[in-house]
Amino acid sequence: MTEPEESDEETDRTEPILAPPTANPARVQVPPEGLKQETDDGNPAPSGPPEEEA
Repeated sequence: MTEPEESDEETDRTEPILAPPTANPARVQVPPEGLKQETDDGNPAPSGPPEEEA
């Protein structure tokens, strides 16, 4: 069997793979106070689902 010939169209197109970076779980260290997300104001972001106001 022979391998199919590559056309110039296929070889010229090299799109980058877009994927979020991954962390090695063995090397990730969480501080004792836990993870904190800060808003633009510098205050911690609320966690969990939004509470309904009555």
